Formats: sequence, C-alpha cells, structure tokens
Amino acid sequence: QGIITGETILTPIQQRFFAQNHPNPHHWNQSMFFRTKEKLDIGSLEKAAGNLLLHHDALRLRYERLSNGVWKQWNEGIEEQLMLTVISLDEVPEADWHQVIQKEINVAQESLNLYDGPLMRMVYFDEGEHAGRLFWTIHHLAVDGVSWRILLEDLQTAYTQVVQGQKIQLP
Repeated sequence: QGIITGETILTPIQQRFFAQNHPNPHHWNQSMFFRTKEKLDIGSLEKAAGNLLLHHDALRLRYERLSNGVWKQWNEGIEEQLMLTVISLDEVPEADWHQVIQKEINVAQESLNLYDGPLMRMVYFDEGEHAGRLFWTIHHLAVDGVSWRILLEDLQTAYTQVVQGQKIQLP
C-alpha cells in the first residue's frame, strides 16, 4: 500500500473521545519506557522510527475542530518531523538522572499536538557505554494496547534491519 493522505472518517471510539470534551485533548497519551539491551545507534533508531511513521498511517493523523464543534481528521503526507530527542546522561551525575529523565518525559508528552503533529515522540537517554533507556509516547487516538505490540515489534524489526544494512521491510 502507498502513503494514505486526505480526510478520513472518525471511528466510533474517536468520536467518543472528542464527545468527552477533554480539557487538554492534546495530552491523552500512552507511553512506554524501557531499558535497551545495548547502546542504540541513533541514526539507525531515527531511520527505523521514520519508517514507522510511513508504514503506520494512524501516526500521521491530524485533527481539526470546526466552528460548529464537529471534529474532522485527515492523514498528512510524508513530512520531516523531529520525533526523536537524544539526551546524553554521560555527563549528568547519576543522582540527577531521575530529575533529568522526568523533565524530558514531560517535554515529550506535552509536545504532542492533534492539530499540527506530531502524535508520536521518542526520547533516547544515552547512558554512555551502558545500555540506554527509550521513552516512547503516542497519542491515544493513534495507539491502543493491541497496536503497541505491533509497533514495538515493527520498531525492533526495522532497527535490526537498518543496523544490518538491510532494506526495511515490515509486514
């Protein structure tokens, strides 16, 4: 399938989300935070994450509330968006890591925007020679418990393929 663009119909669960009139609908995220088994290659992670954006149309959705209160959604084309932030903890005293990590997690979550995007953001905390930590947040309109499993598997597959010099091929 090629890149899907243009207006799409809201699903029933999306309609329900907007009917609830959340005070801050941009900040309704699901997140994962985990240690990596090894130090990640940043270029490979960026390429793998960018491929997920191309492969999974829901990650490119944008929303608009019309003057009559009705919400509409459309799928953006391919655009360059900063999805990955790298924070080096190498020169931060280990006693301060928690504070730095929490601050950057908050920044990432607050940066999601239904109108302009992105709906997905990653922060890689580089611990120097050690394995790092990866924080990944996605707006709930673009992810649920089932799709997380698919996205995690696709990220791991794409990252491995890039590191091994292969063309990214996802199911």
